[in-house]
Order: sequence, then C-alpha cells, then structure tokens
Amino acid sequence: MNIDRGITDRALAKAGQEPLSDTDIENESTVWRLIKAFYLPTILETLANTEWTSQTRRARLEAAEEENLTRYAYVYLLPEDCAKPVEIPGRKDFMTEGRLLYTDEPDACLIYVSDGKTSPYVRGYPDEEGFAEKEYYTKDPETGDFVPAEVFDPDTEYWCISGDDYPGYREFRPDAILSEYIETRLAAKIALKITGDKQLYSMLIQESMIAENKAVKASVAHSRAKERPHPWWADQIGLGEGL
Repeated sequence: MNIDRGITDRALAKAGQEPLSDTDIENESTVWRLIKAFYLPTILETLANTEWTSQTRRARLEAAEEENLTRYAYVYLLPEDCAKPVEIPGRKDFMTEGRLLYTDEPDACLIYVSDGKTSPYVRGYPDEEGFAEKEYYTKDPETGDFVPAEVFDPDTEYWCISGDDYPGYREFRPDAILSEYIETRLAAKIALKITGDKQLYSMLIQESMIAENKAVKASVAHSRAKERPHPWWADQIGLGEGL
C-alpha cells in the first residue's frame, strides 16, 4: 500500500499544516515521519470499528488444526486480511479468539471487513547485474517460505519485497464518507503531536465522531439497499398480478 497524498494533505489541512511536499519525503521531515507512523494504524483502527460495506469481502474459511475446546463443532482460520468478522451467511452464532473462528457451520463462508493485508513479496525478474544490486528470494515448494537467494540462476523464479510504503497491504480506496472519517482521525493525531494544542485535538476528535456517525449510517444504508430485492418491471407498471 502506498500513502494516499490526497488523504494525508486533507488531514494536514484540518490540523492547520501545509501539504506534504516532495522535499518532506526526501528529507524525511518530522511531518513525513508522523504520517508514516500514523497513516496505516489509523486505517486499521478505523476498519476494525464497524461493518464498512465498501470494504467487505467474502471468503471460504480454511479449517484450523488447533484443538477445539469450545462448544462449537468447527474451528477455522480467519482470513489473513480480516479486520472485522461480520457474518456467516445463514447463521447468526459464531465466536472468534485471536485468529480463530468457531461455529457450528460446516464448510463455512465468512463475510468480513478487509484490511487489505497480503504478502509483501512480489515477483522479481532480475538479470545477473540487477541480482547483485537488490535482495531477492526463492520460494520453498514444500513449505511456501521465502528464503534469501545467494546465487543467480536464470532458470530460477525469484521474488522481492514490494517497494510500497507499507509492503504487504493492497491499495486502500475508501468511499468519500469513510475517507473523511479517516482524515479527521489522522488530523487529530498529527495536530496533538505537532502543536500540542489540546483544544484543536478535542475539536478534531469531535469532528471525527460526527464523520464516523455519517460513515456508519451510510454503510448501514448501503447494506440494507443490497438486501432489498430488485422489483420486477411488470410489478412497477402494475402488470405483476396478472402474470
């Protein structure tokens, strides 16, 4: 995941600061270091708060090998990118502990809020000269583990660490209302750290709570809209009863 300069610049404006410049990034200024420290944690905290419909995913769960000491019949591994479990379709009752989910549903499928977490490794295609300039890895075919490659072989498949600001996270594309909520939370943290102005911090926290309320309402409305069946065109023009 790369840092979205639109989100950070709007957050900085709310905190009474100038937008990030390329010089800030090149020189690793105080503002840039704060952005790096707060940006991803603020997003992850926000995603774990509620059932953001714009960030939901659906996945078939993988059975876990851990001993099941609960009253539930099955134990599964949560998806690696699960920030918040939402629902197992058709079943209301489930429990999570750590990265495990317990339920009575066989072959369970989970709807969840995704934080975009994925592998930091991406395919690398070095030549012999490029291999010497950068660290590359090979993948163990049995364990799936990545190990540093020491010798270049043109017939070997190589991997390297993504050059993103946060390797191992997919690009984050929030809807406008969710983005506003994140920006105000980020602004509050930055303002307190840079200015020490507790009044400004308190104001931004209040603003973020208002933005959160709007985002949650929009998310719930969106979810309900998806659950409503689409009307038949015949019903819309008054012909449904005769068909």
